[in-house]
Amino acid sequence: MYLSIFDLDGTILKINSSFYFYIFLFKKKIFKRKTIFRLFIYYLRYKYFNLSIEKLHKKVFTRYVKGLDIKLFSENFDKFLDKYLNHAFYMPSINKINESFYNNHLILLLSSSPSFIVSPIAEILKIQNFKATEYKLNEENKIQKIFFIMNGAKKAAIALDVMKKNNIDKENVFVYSDSIHDMKLFDVAKNKIAVNPCKKLKKIAIKNGWEIV
Repeated sequence: MYLSIFDLDGTILKINSSFYFYIFLFKKKIFKRKTIFRLFIYYLRYKYFNLSIEKLHKKVFTRYVKGLDIKLFSENFDKFLDKYLNHAFYMPSINKINESFYNNHLILLLSSSPSFIVSPIAEILKIQNFKATEYKLNEENKIQKIFFIMNGAKKAAIALDVMKKNNIDKENVFVYSDSIHDMKLFDVAKNKIAVNPCKKLKKIAIKNGWEIV
């Protein structure tokens, strides 16, 4: 058996789905426009100034997510998908997914974006196995706290668990990602594919002869 593991943002999608979805919510006036500047600061600190994915999630959760009804996000994300998704897919990755399906690979989608974003995209792509950042809800379906934050190390641990349960050797594993933050995930696979990679990952990919798409 073969296993193909895909990241979402910057890999399957050309965009960061969480960031663009929150911008969509600002435009819908669900969030106050005056707070949009802070969202940009959080995103830039994560992308360029080493703000960890854990700290990013905690900051965004506290300011924008905590206490809101989960339906507010899930229903609006459906509208977001209808408007933007066809333009957001990175087609070389979609081709790799289709190739993996054709070759009967087990496909695993791992993303640090919230599950209310990842789940509908996985459904569209017909990927049954996925794991994402999870929130805990209260009895009124309001978002209470962060239950699980996906990061590179956790992606690697999940991948290794799937490999063990399905008796899949490292030689039969393919990892697709754009991010230097997924280096621990890349380590579980012999077949490493840098997808539209960031500068740091591109240097590593070129140095080690990885496939770049």
